[in-house]
Amino acid sequence: MNNKYYNYKKIKMKIILTLILIGITGISISQQSDDWEWQNPKPQGNNIYDIMFINDNIGYAAGKFGTFLKTTDGGMNWEFKNSQTLVDLSSIYFLNPDTGYVSGLSGYIAKTTNGGNNWSTISFPTTNWLKKIIFTNNNTGYVISSFSIASHIYKTTDAGLSWVNQSNGGATFLNDIFFTDSQNGYSVGSSLFSTIIKTTNGGNNWVIVESGDFQQLNSVFFTNSSTGIAAGDNGHVVRTTNSGINWSLVGSATSMDLNSIEFTNQNTGYIAGFGYNLLKTTNTGVSWTVSTLNFEGYFHTFEISNNGTFHLAGEYGSMFRSTDLGINWISQPNVTIATLWDVNFIDDNTGVAVGSWNDDSNLIRTTNGGVNWNSINTGSSLSLFSVDFIDDNTGFACGTNGLIIKTINAGETWETINSGTIAILVGINFPTPSTGYTAASNGSIRKTTNGGMNWFAVSPTSNNSLSSIFFTDENIGYVTAASFNQAFKTTNGGNNWFLMSHSLTGANIRSIFFVNPDTGYMTATGIVRTTNAGLSWQSMNVPSQMYRDVRFKSNFGYAVGASGKIIKSTNYGDSWITQPTVTQNELYSVDFTSEFNVYVTGLVGTILHTIPTELRQITTLNLTSFIEGFYNPFSNSQISDTIKVYIRNATSPYLLKDSATVLMQSNGSSEMGFSGLLPGQYYIVIKHRNSIETWSRSGGENIITGTAINYNMTDQITKAFGNNLQQVDTSPLRFAIFSGDVNQDGVVDGTDMSLIDNDALNSVTGYVNTDINGDEVIDISDFAVADNNVFSIVSKITP
Repeated sequence: MNNKYYNYKKIKMKIILTLILIGITGISISQQSDDWEWQNPKPQGNNIYDIMFINDNIGYAAGKFGTFLKTTDGGMNWEFKNSQTLVDLSSIYFLNPDTGYVSGLSGYIAKTTNGGNNWSTISFPTTNWLKKIIFTNNNTGYVISSFSIASHIYKTTDAGLSWVNQSNGGATFLNDIFFTDSQNGYSVGSSLFSTIIKTTNGGNNWVIVESGDFQQLNSVFFTNSSTGIAAGDNGHVVRTTNSGINWSLVGSATSMDLNSIEFTNQNTGYIAGFGYNLLKTTNTGVSWTVSTLNFEGYFHTFEISNNGTFHLAGEYGSMFRSTDLGINWISQPNVTIATLWDVNFIDDNTGVAVGSWNDDSNLIRTTNGGVNWNSINTGSSLSLFSVDFIDDNTGFACGTNGLIIKTINAGETWETINSGTIAILVGINFPTPSTGYTAASNGSIRKTTNGGMNWFAVSPTSNNSLSSIFFTDENIGYVTAASFNQAFKTTNGGNNWFLMSHSLTGANIRSIFFVNPDTGYMTATGIVRTTNAGLSWQSMNVPSQMYRDVRFKSNFGYAVGASGKIIKSTNYGDSWITQPTVTQNELYSVDFTSEFNVYVTGLVGTILHTIPTELRQITTLNLTSFIEGFYNPFSNSQISDTIKVYIRNATSPYLLKDSATVLMQSNGSSEMGFSGLLPGQYYIVIKHRNSIETWSRSGGENIITGTAINYNMTDQITKAFGNNLQQVDTSPLRFAIFSGDVNQDGVVDGTDMSLIDNDALNSVTGYVNTDINGDEVIDISDFAVADNNVFSIVSKITP
């Protein structure tokens, strides 16, 4: 893994000052769960098990770890909704855009009456897996319950308040259920061979109508009361034309497992499942043709909305949409599906992640804190396993066949460096700008003393496959072996290595990291810590798991590993708290920025981000400001209106940290709260719909996390950056932000005057941007305010 110790030294004083301020303000460092957001793929990367559209625009999706998504634009964009559970959700059913149900593991059922904004848990008679839920009307619904191969069908007639177990005729491992009307329904399944059961009395009794002749069946669909299709494993498709009395195998020209059936009319239908294939029939299912998709996946669910838009969803959050009957497909934003082995952030904006997956990009980069990631052409398609930056511009990455690449422009472009080896390089780090090391899977170690221009071999530790490398200075370093649980140390720049004793057992050591010359951590099935530069190692009390990486910034630390495991410590590793499960994907790397943003990467392009909850305390801003055109010097007050306030870093590039929209009162006061602000200097920026954007005074304001600060921009002209205020009163002396920037381009000019003039000529009234004085009538008085500011060449002034 990469070495962050050199960067640590550069920001050490900043961290110390930050923690001193944290201590002064009394921020609690009790360990709390964090809110994690997905940065790749979007909107998330967990399995989607079911999808349902109520109309052409409104749709819902549900899946692993309580994942629940909603779209209001036909699937172009999806937003997270809080399902209020971490239970795997396997099925959803909505009666209308507001009222719906979800079901899942452990007997979980919940109901919403406001489109997924809030959920109420429903008591259910069993804690078994509730695999499928459907309703035939507002009150009558059915649930398939499964435990091992046993299955039961439960029925409600009071909108889910109570459920009754129905006789299922001895059927096992049921997967799907479908009703053609209120009385006639079908359910299919079986773990080894096919089972089809039928009810003719609304589910009170079920009888087996087919058993053992076909493969396991996963989905059933009827186009009318007599014609139905069921599909399942190994490409099996069966059909009935006499209401389920007889079923015949029609074949499908694929051996892939089939999971979901949809018909657009009685003749035309589609089946989706595993692999590249989408099956289609145009003759009521008598025969099927295979369309080859230009992407591969395991799709659990397939839905066709009323306007004919296809929706596919499945493993790792994959979501595809087609508006031309499956000819072309659009996926949700996904910069890469590469396994991302390592991530390194240069500053709060710029970060690089490296990885591998077939022909996918091996390096991606962000310049806005992970809001967007872009693939970068490195000149090679070989896998990359480690990345390390030695300053804001210069970085290195390494990978298979001895590949080393270098950037001198913060990762924008890369060039290949001759490493002198064809070994698989699994780790690279630079303790100083000139001295760097690589570790290889064949046990070899290479070194540079001229900033990566030339590399030479140093004494190998052994023939063991190495897994990570970390140097605290140009001479003292550590490597770990991916076999035999071995870890080694050198004190002479890699010329000699000695074996360290530790307590990690039962698995290969995966990573090593030092927060300072004495304190370091190693991960395997557990975590150990040293406080004496590796002379001895003590086991940490952590949940049993394979941990792939660990990182600390001062007292805050995170470790990540198998099955999406994330744990956190706020006391240097003395104790740890398990984070809520965000994903089942394997996680490989974790990194901090100087502002305590945390990034995690892993399998299938997974990128997660959080800020420790302990640092997300609310900071209250009590702001006083006036708007020039809205202020009345006779009443010493103004017309109230909405403003937006931004908090930006006080140093270039003045990153946006948070924002709030608030109503400015007639006395100029407004109160708002901001979260995630670390102690430090910040600019307060005011924007109003027809006024000049105005920044607080030069240097910014000192904000102490979790406290209330007061800022009055009305009593002195110097309270705005560049004295960019207009005096609006003499008794009391008051200043206001300039009015007249109607088109919000940062300057009051002829364009704004023209807009005001046009609306005045057309006798426009109401809440519009050309109403400079807030009286909701556009006339000469609005024109006069803007005209004065045009004459004075008023414009936005920023640092």
